[in-house]
Amino acid sequence: MEAAREQAAKATKRQKTSANAVREALEGLEKAVEGAKRDVVAGENVEERVSQLAKEVQALATDEKVSAGQREMQSAVAKLGKALDKAFMSDISKVCRKGKQFNKDTLQEVIAQHFFREGRFEEGDVFVRETGMVPERSLKSEFEEMHGIIDSIEKKKVQPALDWAVQHREKLNPEGLPSELEFKLVRLEYIRRLKHEGKMAALRFARESFPQHGVGQMHEISKLMGCLLYEDKLEASPYKQIVLDDMWGDVRKCFLQEYCKTVGHSSVSPLRVVVNAGALALQALLKLTTIMSTAGLSDGDELPVEIPLGPQYVFHSIFTCPVSKEQCTAENPPMRLQCGHVLCKQSIQKLARGGARPFKCPYCPTECLEAKCQKIHF
Repeated sequence: MEAAREQAAKATKRQKTSANAVREALEGLEKAVEGAKRDVVAGENVEERVSQLAKEVQALATDEKVSAGQREMQSAVAKLGKALDKAFMSDISKVCRKGKQFNKDTLQEVIAQHFFREGRFEEGDVFVRETGMVPERSLKSEFEEMHGIIDSIEKKKVQPALDWAVQHREKLNPEGLPSELEFKLVRLEYIRRLKHEGKMAALRFARESFPQHGVGQMHEISKLMGCLLYEDKLEASPYKQIVLDDMWGDVRKCFLQEYCKTVGHSSVSPLRVVVNAGALALQALLKLTTIMSTAGLSDGDELPVEIPLGPQYVFHSIFTCPVSKEQCTAENPPMRLQCGHVLCKQSIQKLARGGARPFKCPYCPTECLEAKCQKIHF
């Protein structure tokens, strides 16, 4: 892409240079013709003046200058076209795996979910109606509730989100205690009352709400109570960071993650993740496909090489067994031996030879049992 930008800049520069050269050449030709015209009108011999004009035009070499400028411009445009062809491959169908069929119902549900997740309910309704799909769950109602609460947060209204957090307290925290999201919402409401309703209103709210958040949040609560001493000058107080931070943006992000987790959705649109990851990997996939086709290699269930996409696209444990040198999978997960070393399941089974007898860890003298090895998650 950078090469295409450089060629575009060169083409733009060449166009300006060529345009100036052509304009100067044409202006010179026009000046010569106008001069001959004035001389003829003034009474000079027409044949002699025309003959003189022909010599002047030949000396100006206007056609050569215009042609040279056009050639340079065409050359720059041709180079830009080649750079764009390299940066934007028009035929990306060759990276599609032959014989692999998409699950149409799943694909339609992912697209519909994306529309509703983004708050584009009208487009989502049209898509569901025109495809004739029957969602297994009420996607629209779930995301309507979510966007309704997000809208209230953007309008700096805490109560709808706080009511939702209290209602789903057990799902947000298995221990049944107030969640991190609930405390952030309570903190926002406390600061709002302190700034707009005064310290007494904030103190009454603190007495009602803070006691249930004492476990794990006492340090933050003590700072919030200290804000009472700086009612009219919070931004200049020792606790200014509390009010200067982007608390509303943080609460919005936290609510989005918790809501999606509660209803069983990922916090980021699966369609957006797939499209972005595909765009990042496309250039490498095109090169890989060409190499595999040239070498006569067939594509299996996995790519022969890893295409790095960045940490934001890592969603599962990645571990390479030090014995087999293979990356672990769901069927061959990483297992912790009694000594603390980690191998993949298949390597442990080979070392144990499928029996109940102890085997020696390949990295220390400890004897281990296959039955006591534990599956781990990174």
